[in-house]
Amino acid sequence: RDGDGLAAKPAAPAAAAPHSPAPARSVGIVDTAVAADHEALRGADIVQRDFVTFTNERPTAHGTAVASILVGSAARLHAQFRGGRVYGASVFFKDDKGDDATTAASLTVAGEWLAAEGVHVINMSLAGPPNRVLEAAIQTLVEHGVIVVAAVGNNGPTGEPLYPAAYANVVGVTAVDAAQRVYRYANRGPHVRFAAPGVDIRVAKSGGGYRDMTGTSIASPHAAAVIAQTLAGRTGATPASVVAELERAAVDLGAKDFDSVFGFGLIEPLTAVTASR
Repeated sequence: RDGDGLAAKPAAPAAAAPHSPAPARSVGIVDTAVAADHEALRGADIVQRDFVTFTNERPTAHGTAVASILVGSAARLHAQFRGGRVYGASVFFKDDKGDDATTAASLTVAGEWLAAEGVHVINMSLAGPPNRVLEAAIQTLVEHGVIVVAAVGNNGPTGEPLYPAAYANVVGVTAVDAAQRVYRYANRGPHVRFAAPGVDIRVAKSGGGYRDMTGTSIASPHAAAVIAQTLAGRTGATPASVVAELERAAVDLGAKDFDSVFGFGLIEPLTAVTASR
């Protein structure tokens, strides 16, 4: 079933935005489709394309939640990237068991589209086994100056490393609660780069209304927003230098400096750089 016809056939949404280079403040999400008609997202700048090659139903719950963390506007939402543009690459479909599924080929072409649009920070709130096609695709993105941010996964402290977060060139993110304690089901390991809020976070429900969600996939867009915001304010800075700057500025939560639970610590927005620096 995966063998043929995997060249993506992007389906333009009904009100497709004309192609324009990504603004400085933009972030990509490779996720489910986003219910952009949700009241919290109607005023947001969201550009979507579909990269699923099957006719199966497209889920919307997860991508809608992630988008609302970034640009949602409602009383109890705390949007991390308000006023920025979200490029949503829809890569999931409902499989025969009713679960959300995707293919490495869809993930690859989604990344190619985002890079072609000029998006420099891509959030992947998804986790799975290692895959050579995905690894090669991410390597290409990184070589083109894209920062890939990914959830480390929710298989517990002794869980096997999950990908893409565990690839060396990806920024892996774990989740902490309001008291800055690590989420108990978060994966751990040397690939954890940052911690971000990810426990009992208010998000938009795709069918309307709101709910609280927990997990590293909720923490990851928080970190992606900080990284994208920082990159936008550092004209000419390399992705590596921006990430290194954020590593130094992170709030240390575990063992001194780096550790396998919190990485470098809680990611924090940087204050404006002074001219003397």
